[in-house]
Amino acid sequence: MRYAVVDSTTNIVLNVVLWDGVAPWSPPENTYVIQSDTLEIGDTVP
Repeated sequence: MRYAVVDSTTNIVLNVVLWDGVAPWSPPENTYVIQSDTLEIGDTVP
């Protein structure tokens, strides 16, 4: 699945990654991930 890595302060997409949603992985500090097939780097999450 495709996930957007989003800055938790600005809600701007910093990166897009492929992740199965199961394997151990944590996003970088001060970010969160959301599953999205359309968000791109630089987009703002509402």
